[in-house]
Amino acid sequence: MHTYSGRFEHIKLSHDDLTDSSLYEDAVKGVYAIVHSPTVAYLNQPPKDVWAKTADSVLSMLDAAKGEKSVQAFVYTSSIAAVTSLSTPSEAPVLVTEDSWNAKDVVLALTGKHNDHVVHDSALVYTEQSLWHWQDKQCPHFKINVISPSNLIGQNFAPHRTLDWQNWLLELYRNGQATEVIPNAGPTQAHWYVDVADVALLHVAAIFDPDIAGERLHAWGCFRDWNDAIAVMRNLEPDVPDVTQPFFIGDDGSKRGGLYTRPGRVPAILKKWNRGEG
Repeated sequence: MHTYSGRFEHIKLSHDDLTDSSLYEDAVKGVYAIVHSPTVAYLNQPPKDVWAKTADSVLSMLDAAKGEKSVQAFVYTSSIAAVTSLSTPSEAPVLVTEDSWNAKDVVLALTGKHNDHVVHDSALVYTEQSLWHWQDKQCPHFKINVISPSNLIGQNFAPHRTLDWQNWLLELYRNGQATEVIPNAGPTQAHWYVDVADVALLHVAAIFDPDIAGERLHAWGCFRDWNDAIAVMRNLEPDVPDVTQPFFIGDDGSKRGGLYTRPGRVPAILKKWNRGEG
């Protein structure tokens, strides 16, 4: 265990079996809230095996939390990919609601018409559904909320712990090589982007706000493309030479503008927890 200024403790898990609830028992002792984002691994295995292992790791953490009376909130960081398909853009507008699921990628995974992205995203669907089923069956003493953000951009809060590919936007601006930093970056040409600070604040609200319980909160932000981001960076760094040609935004990116969701309670929650500022 490593303690940071008495406010944060970093615990290294003792072994690799993330489905063993005993693995988390020490980590949750005395904890008020748990924020968890699942890791989808084993993508070279059959989809159902990937689903089961990803879900079991989350359920094991929930089981450990249920045995710790101090836990009052469990916030699960899901993804836009759990509620709608990112791999196969629709020709028609698609409204995504709190009841929406990415059924398209689940079907593709089950029928064998899949790649790693489809398996990954379908695992997110299965895992979140397993979480809600666990809540209905176990009736825990703590509340559960799910936050499903789109593509995150903004300040890097922990650069010393950030992988190179997570700095893809900076790489895109400086080197024009985003597709090398992120394989198959086509879907991100034009998509929904949200500020990481807003998503972080939503997590805080989901923990401490007594009026937020048992909710799925979609945090999508605004629909933008790579050139919008580069324009902002040019304005902030006027001495840096402009990219001579704008990035081409093909149909693969532009069609994703047909995906949309109603903001619901998210703007009001952000305003409340940002001291009344929008």
